[in-house]
Amino acid sequence: MLETDPDLGGHHRADNYTLDRIQSTGERYLWIIYNIAVALCSLTGDTIVLVATVKYNAINLHRVVVVLIQHLAVSDLMLTLFRVVPNIISLTADRWVLGTFLCTFVMNAQWLAYWMTGILTCCLAMSKLLIVRYPLRTRFSTTKQVHMACGALWVLSLVSPPQLLLIFWRDHEAMYFDYTMYMCMYDFLSPYRRSAIFYATLVYTGAVQILMYIIIPLASILLVIEARKSAGRLGAQVRWQGVLTVTMCTAIYFISTLPAIIVSAISSNGAVSVSVSTKRTMHFVTNFNIVTNFFVYCLTVVTFRVFLKTRVRYLAVQLGLSPHPIKSTRRASRPASRTMSNDQDMKTSVRLTSL
Repeated sequence: MLETDPDLGGHHRADNYTLDRIQSTGERYLWIIYNIAVALCSLTGDTIVLVATVKYNAINLHRVVVVLIQHLAVSDLMLTLFRVVPNIISLTADRWVLGTFLCTFVMNAQWLAYWMTGILTCCLAMSKLLIVRYPLRTRFSTTKQVHMACGALWVLSLVSPPQLLLIFWRDHEAMYFDYTMYMCMYDFLSPYRRSAIFYATLVYTGAVQILMYIIIPLASILLVIEARKSAGRLGAQVRWQGVLTVTMCTAIYFISTLPAIIVSAISSNGAVSVSVSTKRTMHFVTNFNIVTNFFVYCLTVVTFRVFLKTRVRYLAVQLGLSPHPIKSTRRASRPASRTMSNDQDMKTSVRLTSL
């Protein structure tokens, strides 16, 4: 049963507010603090990643991996703006206050970003596996070509059946504000959407998700195996920098998002009863994937750590927090034409050869 919601301008389930709403003020404040922390870390971390890779080339990995990292940062920023921030506003107000238009727009934008995050993560694992397996065939790909390929993925995601259904099939009778996840949703099980087109879209969505959740862990496992084999053939140690970066990113995505998919599938069938608290927890846990990539790069990419340390020291000197200026690493015997400029000093000087 659906009833009119004056805050949304559309509809909501009759029992949605009563049964699904967070009753405890302490729990609601806890999720507000959690989402604020996610938003701040994502906005800061993903912006630093984009600046570090575009302007300073601070992540010294294969160009294909770097471009995918850049597009992942963009999709994470979109998820922060169109998923986490609306969650914070809704949790604070304990209802939807942004109107019908933003309800529809935010829902469509976060679906696009959510799909792209999964697709880019899948491409990250597959591309790194191919780079390790066929290093000579992948060395000639240019940054422009990879950006064009990623752009094509964005366009394909935008015109995919689920996205087109959300954009053009504006069935306001099936739109409501979900107090379980504190976000706008379509009631996919409502009688207004029971049609052949809608069921075909659900099948397509499920098939793509299943395929992604098979490819991501399989490619990551094969990547580690292939890296060890490649090092054994060359009689050298495994260059773990790029391999570990990709493996950790894909593992965190898989672990943080899969439980929510399983809970959603189980609860939609009605075969197993899942509590509202469990659904809400699984929903907010998926936001954890948005902030972790930055910390993965800090842990696994040496040049990125050097870049961050250099920038922090530079800012400390500029703000007067550090009494000692940054020591120059130039040698006096070098000719003036080969010395680095002041702007280049801010760029990372450590260059690691990594697959």
